[in-house]
Amino acid sequence: MPNVPKATSALQERRRKKHQVHRSLVKTNVAREISKKILPEGTVPENLTEMEQQLIEILTQDANERSMVADSASSVTAYLQAFQAKLESAFNSLSTAVMSQCEMQTRILLQNIDIRQTTSTDLRDQISTDRDNIDSIKQHGNDKHDFLLRRQITKEIQDIESRIRELNQRKAASKIEVVEQTAVDNIVHTINGALRIQTSDGGSFNSSEDDYELEPEEYEYE
Repeated sequence: MPNVPKATSALQERRRKKHQVHRSLVKTNVAREISKKILPEGTVPENLTEMEQQLIEILTQDANERSMVADSASSVTAYLQAFQAKLESAFNSLSTAVMSQCEMQTRILLQNIDIRQTTSTDLRDQISTDRDNIDSIKQHGNDKHDFLLRRQITKEIQDIESRIRELNQRKAASKIEVVEQTAVDNIVHTINGALRIQTSDGGSFNSSEDDYELEPEEYEYE
């Protein structure tokens, strides 16, 4: 069969050309992908300048923030002093009001005690007078005088008993006490937890230092 070698050679040639076309297409596609990742000519300096300007702005902002952070202790101290002044002012107002109430209540109670003592003294004087009258009638009076005196003293005794009951019912308070309308321990607890430190972005204070790692951007060039 003299034509077989020629047919085989032609088939191989077609396969070789097809492979070459495929490789050419692959290289073209790869070149296109690489060209997409590479910046166009003339834009590299502009990009570098823009990024450098951004970094300068970041450094300037960090320098300003560093200054503000360094002054934080002074700002916090001033705030605490103002807070303390408000607390002292509130306490002074409270103290003045409470002492004023104490003085007024003391004055009222002392007046009530004075009235009780005066009333009690007057009633004792009345009893003493009645005793003297009884002794005088026994020594110098008669039965009629004795009857009239006993009738008079009976009324007086009833009046004295009534007034003694009133005195017992209106017994003056022995002392003045402070009443906590709000528990002082709760106020102290509230004050102790009234303030905390946080950053301007709302982050709470943490005693442990946070590590911030800046990962460099990676550029691949094929």
